[in-house]
Amino acid sequence: MPPQPDPSAIAPTQPPWEAVLAGRARVLAVDDEPDFLEVIEDYLMDLDVDLRTAPDPEAALQRLGESPADVLLIDLQMPKGGGRRLLTEVARLHPDAACIVITAWGSEPVAVEMLKELGAVDYLSKTGLDDEVLTRAIDGARLARRAGQATAHRELAIAGVERGGALTLYPLGYLTAQPELRRLARLAQAVDAARARGLMQVEVDLRYLEACQAVALGYLLEAARRLEAAGGALTVSATAAPRAVVRVLTGLARSPERPTGLTVRAQR
Repeated sequence: MPPQPDPSAIAPTQPPWEAVLAGRARVLAVDDEPDFLEVIEDYLMDLDVDLRTAPDPEAALQRLGESPADVLLIDLQMPKGGGRRLLTEVARLHPDAACIVITAWGSEPVAVEMLKELGAVDYLSKTGLDDEVLTRAIDGARLARRAGQATAHRELAIAGVERGGALTLYPLGYLTAQPELRRLARLAQAVDAARARGLMQVEVDLRYLEACQAVALGYLLEAARRLEAAGGALTVSATAAPRAVVRVLTGLARSPERPTGLTVRAQR
């Protein structure tokens, strides 16, 4: 049997998670209505966002050629090909950019088409849009962008977001033993690192995982015990994760060895 990784081995300096949401988000908003572009500018003016605008798909592609963007906010109903054409071209020419569709006339079937067929990572309606909704969507798109990069290379990345003394960890890509066994312990190591830094309320959100092996969650169970012993608590959520990941987490939820300080949300 090959040697097992040590889940409590913590790097002493840098935390073992990426600050994916740190730094300025590069956002390109594309809409043929100048008034709505002004609304977007108003919503984002007080945030750490590098915002550019474009009135149509052609101008958007030109701006992307000049400088890349992390997130695109794309109106569906536009001239010169509309949002569908722009989504297709962005996927072909700028695959690292995450696209959010925003429209005033959308319906659920349109949302499904944009998300599943044309590569958008989220869908928002102009009705009811505000700064909080838009900020959450942009943060989610940045996480989805990094997850797409990890998945494309069959890697595991772990993103961390600290807010109010609590930490949310997002494992991205593949929490599996291939190509290296030690990958299985990395999520547990991140929880241990949070404890070592005094972050006692930790959530692990599995929504961006493509695959997960049960043994990795076994290591996570041990990390939850160590966190609970130090006075902390761990929550593990797979409510928006792929079905295969939910099935693995369901086994953890039913474990008789689950510590009382571990909360598991496995429903999809």
